[in-house]
Amino acid sequence: MKSFTLLIYVSVLLHFVIHASSQHPDTISSGNYLIVDCAEHADAIANILQMTLAHLPRAVIINTSAYQAFLKGVNPYKVTSLFTSISRGVNFTDVRISERPTLACLTGPASYWRAYWAACVELGISALWQQETQTIILCPIFWNAHTLNVFPEPEDCDIVNQENTGFVVPDRVWSNQYSILVHELVHLYFRQVFWKQSILHNEPYNVNTCMGLVPDLKEINAHNYAYYVANIAANCTHFPTNVPLVPTWPPISSPATPETTSTDPDELRSEIYNP
Repeated sequence: MKSFTLLIYVSVLLHFVIHASSQHPDTISSGNYLIVDCAEHADAIANILQMTLAHLPRAVIINTSAYQAFLKGVNPYKVTSLFTSISRGVNFTDVRISERPTLACLTGPASYWRAYWAACVELGISALWQQETQTIILCPIFWNAHTLNVFPEPEDCDIVNQENTGFVVPDRVWSNQYSILVHELVHLYFRQVFWKQSILHNEPYNVNTCMGLVPDLKEINAHNYAYYVANIAANCTHFPTNVPLVPTWPPISSPATPETTSTDPDELRSEIYNP
């Protein structure tokens, strides 16, 4: 019986590999993740992915000031399950499909992923999740080694203001490949772990806003997880403790206005570019 079950698993896995390879001959595996259409960047993307997955277990430490700042009130069991799913690269599954998680490089306006070219290049987006699929699109900004650091460094840790209500120059700690990749992987896996959807429209990015969200909103905002793991990776230890509360999102006074408190290009992103 075990042999029969194993045979079925291998056959299904082989089907996924053959299916992916037929559409994307430029395909390699990294654990259970597929990396497609990355050409000479494939090995570098695989290294970034494996370093990211190796670092994630550090993030499952709830008794830290970083957890209190970004995920206070969020069920730690579910946070652990989310990061575990990402680390293992479990299949992306819904009622229709079960597919291996995939990282795809957008290398030009004529590539297979050309529908995202305007979002990546004109809006300056680093990466985005192809909604309702197993695929994360990596834009040129992401895989260009001269654009982003791989991991946040201690000198990237933000400085708390005198009022203890926020950071003085926010958002420095997350502008790296590790944090951006985790953000997109949270989107990919969130619904499978929490059985609800993460924020996809006008999601808050500014670190002070993210810290001020009430627990129900922190739970569904991918950037709270990205900030959390970034601060853990950079060994940041100082966080404001009197952050103004953000009880609703978007703010009731401006429901259709995206947040513009940061100049980071990824503020301009949208999660719903579909081919």
